[in-house]
Amino acid sequence: MKYNEYRKNGSSKWKAVIITFTIIGVLLFGGIIWFAVKNKKSSSPNQANLGEQQNQQTQKAVLQLASNLLGNTNNLNQLTKKPSGDAKTIQEIEEEFLISALGSGHYPTNNINEKLPPEIIERIWWELRPWIEEYLRDLNKSILEHAREKFRRDVENWLKWQQKEYNRQLEEYWKRVQELKKIEDLIREYQKIREQELLDKISRKTELRKKGYVDRDIEKLREWNLLTPDQEIPDLNAETRIGATNILWVSGSERNKTGGSSDLIIFLKPKTGKSPRTEINIDIKNNSRQAINFSIRIEGSHPQKGYKFKEYYEQIVRDFLSEIGKFDNDVYVLIRQSGPASGDSAGIAFYLALYSLVNRVPLPKNLGSTGTVEGKKTGPIGGLKTKIEWNVEKEKPINIFILSEANLNKQGYQKINPGMVTGEPEENWFENFPSSLKEKPHQVHFILTKDQIEIALHEILKEPDKKIVHSCWSSEVQNKKSQKEPSPKNMEIQATPEQLLAFMFDSGFCGISRNEESKNQKDERGNITIPFASSETESLQNILSIEFSKIKAFEKVKNLYNEYKQKLNSNSDADEWYQNELAKLESQNGNEENQEQISELQEKIDRLKAEAATKREVAEQSKINEQSIVKIEKEIEGYKQAKSNEEVILENINQKIEENQRNPNQNPDPNLETEKQEIIKRIDEINEKISSSEAEIANLRQNKSDKELIKEVEELEAQTRNLEEELQKLLRKHKLSNSQNRELETKRRELEQEYQIRKNLDQDKEQIYREYENKFKEIAAPLVNLFPDISSKLTNLGYKKLMIQWKLGEKFGRIHLTSFESSVIFKAIKD
Repeated sequence: MKYNEYRKNGSSKWKAVIITFTIIGVLLFGGIIWFAVKNKKSSSPNQANLGEQQNQQTQKAVLQLASNLLGNTNNLNQLTKKPSGDAKTIQEIEEEFLISALGSGHYPTNNINEKLPPEIIERIWWELRPWIEEYLRDLNKSILEHAREKFRRDVENWLKWQQKEYNRQLEEYWKRVQELKKIEDLIREYQKIREQELLDKISRKTELRKKGYVDRDIEKLREWNLLTPDQEIPDLNAETRIGATNILWVSGSERNKTGGSSDLIIFLKPKTGKSPRTEINIDIKNNSRQAINFSIRIEGSHPQKGYKFKEYYEQIVRDFLSEIGKFDNDVYVLIRQSGPASGDSAGIAFYLALYSLVNRVPLPKNLGSTGTVEGKKTGPIGGLKTKIEWNVEKEKPINIFILSEANLNKQGYQKINPGMVTGEPEENWFENFPSSLKEKPHQVHFILTKDQIEIALHEILKEPDKKIVHSCWSSEVQNKKSQKEPSPKNMEIQATPEQLLAFMFDSGFCGISRNEESKNQKDERGNITIPFASSETESLQNILSIEFSKIKAFEKVKNLYNEYKQKLNSNSDADEWYQNELAKLESQNGNEENQEQISELQEKIDRLKAEAATKREVAEQSKINEQSIVKIEKEIEGYKQAKSNEEVILENINQKIEENQRNPNQNPDPNLETEKQEIIKRIDEINEKISSSEAEIANLRQNKSDKELIKEVEELEAQTRNLEEELQKLLRKHKLSNSQNRELETKRRELEQEYQIRKNLDQDKEQIYREYENKFKEIAAPLVNLFPDISSKLTNLGYKKLMIQWKLGEKFGRIHLTSFESSVIFKAIKD
């Protein structure tokens, strides 16, 4: 951390006495508050409350320093200017600030614990630094003028995704800030907008729509306060999802049943001490238990066993979390359907989603499950034939299933329910399905107990392309027999060298920043250092890091990654790069008048390009909306057909009732009125689904069509081309001396050569991925010689088995070069 360096060098670099005492005064005042809070709450305060206290301390100190330091001209000049009047660098200012804040030989005491903690002091600096950097751009302007410009620029960036509200909100904020006369007031308003208003309003809506969520889902996530930067929301369109799976359902009357599926997504969030306001929140009075929230109503109860279906699912969740010791998490269950749900057949699906979420195991998008979970046993469900038929025939089929053994055949049912007889028709046993239907699923795994869900999932992830229809309990018996065999002396590594190296790559040990907040660190010379590891894998990763460094594997992978990342980027950027560099080269040699015109044209071109890019993105979203509309319209047609069928049945019942009324002596059926009310209820439910779907379509159609947006994009691109032609003409008008011409010509030839090199790198992306993968394997190959040493050292640490599998087969090149996701699935077993 930087503050440790400054603490060591403080006495030799002391400057700016006035600044020192200003900062010390504010921080000492804040330290008194912090010390009092610490003593008052010495009994292990809640981590969330501690974080909130630190945020309040930081913000309060920032505002006081904004007033006393930035808002005071003399103090600001002392902070930012040298005695000669020249501006200091931001690094010099940072050094002086942290030295004075953390204490030096000139400060009465060196005991930092009596003031604010070092981590808070550094956070204060990073809050103030952007405002000081803005001021250093031009010391002739006041800091208030600079702050206003920064305020407008940042708010404009925050609002760019909210196109409809953009102009109105930007003007509203701008009027508000124009009325502020003090720098501390402006920063306070800035913090308020950044941390409260904008994060709430934007709500990551564009990102979530791309991930497959509709506005109804997004609103529910917002209501649950899950739209925070650190909350992971799974991509429903991805081939694998963590914490998300498919539940299978049946609806309609006996003669007109339809099947389908809905996404089930489960989220865990640390308890905050207060349950969210929701009508379906359980146990509002007793916050000591987990709050389990459902996005839809779970209705009904079991006709024989009497338990309510909602309480049944809550018990599955509680049992799972209790077994792994997660008592301090609230649970949020998002079921992506518009109406209420009933039944207990999603028990296996709930267990799968929880297992995936807690253990970070991705679930295939084409995996579906149906079956009850009661205690350690799984149980049968009704309507299996309809569920399978409808889901394997979908445009994006669900064709891998985990089912209860009780739905395989009569013998399977008796294994789970000895001596009992099922009321379900025998045609709903999988064994009795027509051969044409039994062949359609790609994999079917039958299980007896809850524990076998994990066995089935392991088999699916291990061999996703293999055709499998079998009972997992028989595999478990075989595994138990094999456990009697003597285990090897050293721990077992079930991974190839490239899989092991990919695991370290995913963990950040190759010194590659795949996102802005990379865990990788570098020393002063730019060398790779080991990032922080989790407590569970720290010792393992440290051993692997030491062994891999023997053949410089990390350094080689970093060079390979940078080389192929450049090749990948060159596919689309070569022409644009050449035009930009050429414009820069020629503009450097123009006179001041032409230079000003060139700058204005370049700004217009950049603005038009940015506007066109934004509209193109909106057009892509509009295309997605159109596809969603087509899908919803098909669902509405199905609902209307189901409604029509129900209305025919209702009409027949009405006729029978009328006939009974005319002939009361003909033994009328007493159940007719009950059947009539049930059908009316089903028709009402179908009408509700139709209305909800039509409302969803209306919402999706609010924006412009993709054709209109594409037309606007083309117009913007045409304007851009015209301006670029004007820019080229202006550049050609430059009058250069012979020496300038020769120098320019030399640089142009060098630029042309670099351009040709980049163009030669313009390869097919898939070819780039394959080449990267092959060279990655070449780097990893020598690691196989290190396996005995690695195995021996890990055995001494208590490891029994290390298992690594590819997440998407061996096609890891695309993941490494284009995403932040992990390329492997990792599991370690210890004593």
